[in-house]
Amino acid sequence: MSAGVYLILLAIVLRFAGERLPFSLFKERILISRILPLAILLMVLSVHLLRSHLTLGGMYIMLQMFPEFGLLLLAATAYVLWVGYKLVVGFRRARALERELLAQATRSENGLYVLPTDDLVALNVGLLNPKIVVSEGVLRLPDIQRDIVIKHEEFHARRRDNFRILLLNLLLPTRRDYEDFRTYLEIENDRALSMEHSPRDIAHTLVKFSLAYAGAFGMATSLRRRIEFLAGEGRLLNLRFLRLAVLMLLPIIWYIAYTSCSLDLCIK
Repeated sequence: MSAGVYLILLAIVLRFAGERLPFSLFKERILISRILPLAILLMVLSVHLLRSHLTLGGMYIMLQMFPEFGLLLLAATAYVLWVGYKLVVGFRRARALERELLAQATRSENGLYVLPTDDLVALNVGLLNPKIVVSEGVLRLPDIQRDIVIKHEEFHARRRDNFRILLLNLLLPTRRDYEDFRTYLEIENDRALSMEHSPRDIAHTLVKFSLAYAGAFGMATSLRRRIEFLAGEGRLLNLRFLRLAVLMLLPIIWYIAYTSCSLDLCIK
């Protein structure tokens, strides 16, 4: 089967999957369903061109004909190494924070880790296997508010949001896009909670946490937008951060595809 047929079939499959990915927020379709197929198609096409036209000496010939190609390869290598370094640092810091907090906490029968403080604290620690840490102050909340706080953190843990935050923190170019992404995660979980609790109860719990401890139960800076969405008055959140993240992934995708193909050619 020719490469063109493979590309057409891949485009159809990716478009079908992209339209059905759960990347919607309040009926807004994210353009990632169109950008992601394009990115992968470019990757597959570059690999096909390399396999079809490069021989063992092809790299040398290409560098002689197009010196800029070497700069592009060098820049992509530096970018991949930087992302890898930041990932390692992020994992180490997350692990250190997890050890520090769990050392101060006691594990309850329901799997929560409880800190001996009356302050309102609720958070996830860990990246791949997150654990929920709450304070004794949270456990003393009224039943509805306590359930809202714990289930909110359970949603974060189930979706591995700490790991998603680490990745997007590396890929997003501006602080504003990163803050929008964090707000998106919180609104996503608030909306899931609204299936079990009234938006009014969720909003009251948010306000209580924001007044008592701004660093807990989500980000205080996103409080207004979260309450507006719960009240049905919020505007659609600008989700350009997902499109930017995909674009920032393109150098990594291209680099992995190119180097893996080059190694395969050398082995042959």
